[in-house]
Amino acid sequence: MISGGLIGVDIVMALFLSNNKVILVKRKMTFREDMEVIAKNLSLELIEQRRAIFSDHTHIKKIEGKTAYVERNGEQITFEDIDVFVVSTGMESFNPLESKLRDKIPIHVIGDAKEVGKAKNEIESEYKLTNRL
Repeated sequence: MISGGLIGVDIVMALFLSNNKVILVKRKMTFREDMEVIAKNLSLELIEQRRAIFSDHTHIKKIEGKTAYVERNGEQITFEDIDVFVVSTGMESFNPLESKLRDKIPIHVIGDAKEVGKAKNEIESEYKLTNRL
């Protein structure tokens, strides 16, 4: 699993249902650092109990066949005998309707359509908007 974010953790949980062995690779920060409290306390604990391998601050250099060649903190590492590579990286806002509807109806862009963020912050923001409307 090339990810480590909340969506990647959800995918890992589904992979565990089929008794898969999982290696989580995250490029930037440490696991748990950018995750919501519930995911930290529940999902990652279960993942740790299932003995998944966590590799943070890891850059995938090359994937060849069933082998991933990576660099972690300047050290060259290989992950071998990988059956399936799952990639769940990066999110960006997607809002194709705003420009089409802006002059026709009142518009309030919310959530990830406005800016990718954490669910808790987004829910609070939309709650405040709803109260103002």
